[in-house]
Amino acid sequence: AKLQRATSSPPSGGAAASSSSAPALPHAGGGSGVGAALASIGTSRADEIRASRALDALLEAYRRLSRPEKASRHWGSDRWAIYAQVLGRLRSLACISQWPVPKPVQHLSSDPRALDATGLDDPALAASTVDLAEGAIEARLLRIAVRLSCGQHKSEKAKEVAQRLPPEVFNLARIALSNVRTICVALERVMDESESRQVVKGVLMDAYAAHAAGLLSFRKHLGKEVQSMLETTQDPLWSAASAACSLGLRGVDAQSPSSLVPVLNELAPPPSEDPFQALHQSTLLMCISSLAELGRTQPTSDDEMPERVRLLLRQVLKGGEDPEVVQSEGSQTQESATAWPLEFTLTQLRKMRQAVRDEHPNVVGALALVQDALTTYALLSKALGLAYGDEKALRANPAQVEQHQAMMKLVRNLRSVWGDAGAVLVPSRQADLLALERVRLRHERLVQRAF
Repeated sequence: AKLQRATSSPPSGGAAASSSSAPALPHAGGGSGVGAALASIGTSRADEIRASRALDALLEAYRRLSRPEKASRHWGSDRWAIYAQVLGRLRSLACISQWPVPKPVQHLSSDPRALDATGLDDPALAASTVDLAEGAIEARLLRIAVRLSCGQHKSEKAKEVAQRLPPEVFNLARIALSNVRTICVALERVMDESESRQVVKGVLMDAYAAHAAGLLSFRKHLGKEVQSMLETTQDPLWSAASAACSLGLRGVDAQSPSSLVPVLNELAPPPSEDPFQALHQSTLLMCISSLAELGRTQPTSDDEMPERVRLLLRQVLKGGEDPEVVQSEGSQTQESATAWPLEFTLTQLRKMRQAVRDEHPNVVGALALVQDALTTYALLSKALGLAYGDEKALRANPAQVEQHQAMMKLVRNLRSVWGDAGAVLVPSRQADLLALERVRLRHERLVQRAF
């Protein structure tokens, strides 16, 4: 009770004496401010140590690049690998030192998403991995810039691609190489140690900002032009795949990978209320026609030559002067080509489906040939829709359509069987087939009666 009274109502004199005699304690906020200041000093000191180590690593990599054991005019793959390390170390130094860079350039090794993508637990090791990977990309871009600026192309294809690029890409390539020269001069000044390192680091910082901005602009412009060329080259595949997907064929569902939508029916189009179904069908056939023209091969032997060409050569070798014999022999082929030209049209597709549905001509071999053409067409539609329905998957494939060997094989098979199936639908051919079928049936009855 005495203690409670003393604490609740202290005497005024004692309170004044205690307040005057007791030393003033520092405020809690002041204590935290001193701690924060000490922590910031420690952090800045650690950053300076990391920056110094990054600079030493950069100078060591540049020393191996600029003073090789065997100097040569042309760089090999090992020399470009060392240069990629130099660019990676330079990116690490810029990120650790927090050098200002113009937008949209950013320090990628300080991005948490990029660090998480490496799958490494150590942040320092993850940042170094990101910087080295970006350095390899920059070295590849500068290698392309050297070839564009000097006109060095390993193949005719590369030369043709370079001729399609606009002048802006060549100017950006020269600017990127000029910035690289400035960085090399700054690094030589740092290694010389005749000037203050802080002053030279400022020069290196400005050179890196110009280098990063110029190389990013060159990368974007070059990627945009290459992407445009790739889309132009792969346009028949993309249009055919889009048309096949519009007709009911889609790629694998992301939520259920095993579910695939059924594809085109070989005999009749799938029932649908889409008013643009005929348009999609025509687009698909038109793209297949373009692919068939790309997949045509020149005849390399006498067996692959057209029938009329062989007849003409035979007539010339015999020394005959009357071409009417050749014309009469090839009249049937000309009539078939006129009545059924090798064109992938919706009208021809409907005729083949109608022939199979009505069983006309009533010849087993002819109907089997038409059915084979429809089946090959359905298989090609499946391949186009499933393989190239996703645009990202298509862009990852080779740019040249001729390099898609499996798909081009299907196109060539369809081209061959499409022409053969159309030939049996010509009226004159149908009459001949029906006559031959009657003879075959009569002979078959005779054989069966004999045995």
